[in-house]
Amino acid sequence: MFFGSTRYYNGADNNGCQLAAIKLNNDVILMENRANGKTMSTVVKRPRGRPPQLSQDRILDSALLLLQSVPLSQLTMQRLANELGTTPTALYGYFNNQEDLFLNISERVMAGVDMAAARAEQDWRQALRLWANAIRDRILVFPHAAELVQLRPGQTPAGWFELTVPLIQALRRAGLSGYLLMDSVRCISRMVFGAIVNELTLDPYNLSLEQENASAALQHLSAESRAEIEYLMPYLGDQDNNALFAFTVDRLVDGIEALVKRAPD
Repeated sequence: MFFGSTRYYNGADNNGCQLAAIKLNNDVILMENRANGKTMSTVVKRPRGRPPQLSQDRILDSALLLLQSVPLSQLTMQRLANELGTTPTALYGYFNNQEDLFLNISERVMAGVDMAAARAEQDWRQALRLWANAIRDRILVFPHAAELVQLRPGQTPAGWFELTVPLIQALRRAGLSGYLLMDSVRCISRMVFGAIVNELTLDPYNLSLEQENASAALQHLSAESRAEIEYLMPYLGDQDNNALFAFTVDRLVDGIEALVKRAPD
C-alpha cells in the first residue's frame, strides 16, 4: 500500500485475472495484475491532454459547488480560478466583473427552484405553502448564496419574475387584485426570504446562545421587561426550523384570508 494512494478500480480481465488500479497522484497510476497467486505491477502515466474547456456553465457550476461549503466573502475570482485550474483573467472573458458573476449565480440558484407542484395546485392556500417551501428547499442547498438571491435595486434577475408568477396566481385565486395583490406579493416575498435568512443565521451554535444572551441582559432590563423575558427563558435555545417555517407560512395564509374577507367587493 502506498501512502496517500487511492484504489479506484477492482475487477477481472477477459482471462479471469484480477486487476486493480491504484492512483498514486494526479499523473501516475499503478496497475496490479494478479494471476496464479502472483502479482505483477505496472506504473502507467496518465496522458496530460488538455484540461476541460472553460465555459460559463462550468464556472457557475464550480462557484455553486464552492458556495455549498464556503461563505460568499471567500468566493473571490482568484479562489474560483484556482478551483478551475485557470487564472482570474480567463474568468473575465465570461463575466464583466464579480458583480456580474454573482448576478449569474443568483440566476442559476433561482432557475433550480422546482415550482411544478405550486403551479399545479389549485387551492391557493396550499399553493402558497408549496411556493414558499420550494424556495426554502433550494436556498438551503446553497446556504452561502442566500445573500445573492435577495433583490437589489436595478439588479432584479429575470428568474425572480418567473418565480413570482405562481405566487401571483395563487393570490389572484384568493380574490386579490390591484394594489392589494401587489402589496401582498411584496409582503409574502419579504417574509419568506427573511425567515430563510434568519434560519441560516441562527445556526445551532448561535441558537444555543439565546438563553445565555438573555440571561446576561436581564440585569439591564426594566422590571416589567425582565419578567416577560424570564417567562420565555425555558423555551429559548431550542428550535425546530421546519416547524417554525411552516408556522410562519401558515400565519401568512391566515393574514391573506383575513384580508380577503374585509376587502371591498
